[in-house]
Amino acid sequence: MSTTTASFDNAKSPNGVVSTHLDGIHKWLRKFGARQSRMLILQGLAFATLCIIACAAIIVALDALRWIDDPTRWALSVGMYVASLSLGCWFGLTRLWKKIDEVQLAQHVESATPKFNESLLSAVELEHTPMEKRHFSPEFLQAIQRNVSDQLGSISPRSLLPWSLVLRPICAAIGAIALAMILCAVPNLQMRIASRELYFRFWIFSDLQSPRS
Repeated sequence: MSTTTASFDNAKSPNGVVSTHLDGIHKWLRKFGARQSRMLILQGLAFATLCIIACAAIIVALDALRWIDDPTRWALSVGMYVASLSLGCWFGLTRLWKKIDEVQLAQHVESATPKFNESLLSAVELEHTPMEKRHFSPEFLQAIQRNVSDQLGSISPRSLLPWSLVLRPICAAIGAIALAMILCAVPNLQMRIASRELYFRFWIFSDLQSPRS
C-alpha cells in the first residue's frame, strides 16, 4: 500500500465532517512519536558519552605510558570523535533531524504490542491510499478507524515506552561522567591536564602543556 504522506486533520467522512476517530489516531501517534524521539535522543547521547569517555581513558593511559607518539595520539583522538558520533547516531541521535511518518510510527506500535493485530497499521495505510486506488467503502475505513481509536483510548504511549527502556545507558553515562570528574580531581593522576589536551587539542592550533613534561 502507498505510504504517501497525507494529513489526518483533513480527513472527512462522506457527509463532509472531519473524522474525530482519525483525528484521535493522529494525535495519539504524534504523542507516541514525540516520546519515542526524546528517548532515542537521550539514549544516543548516553552511548556517545560512554564511548568518548572510554576512548579518552584508553588514549590517556597509552599516552601516560608513552606508548604512542603525537601523530598517533592525533589520529586516535579523531577516531574517538568519529566513533562516538557514529555510535550515538546508531542508537538514536538521528532522530534529531530524521522524521518518520505515521505509517512507520504505526509499525513501531504494532511491533510493541500485538493487541492491534495490524488494525492500526491498516487504518493508517488505507487512509493514505489514493482515492483512485481505493477498493473499499468509506464506511469500511471508518469502522476500522473507530475500532482502532477505541483501542488507543485505553493505551498510553507512556505504557508502551517506559523510561526503564533507556534508564540503564543513561545511568551508565552519568556514572561515567562522575567517575571521570573524580579522576580529574586527583592531582597525582594528572588526568585533568591529559584530558584537556585530548579533548581540545584537535580543535586548537597551539600546543598545550604535555602531562609528561
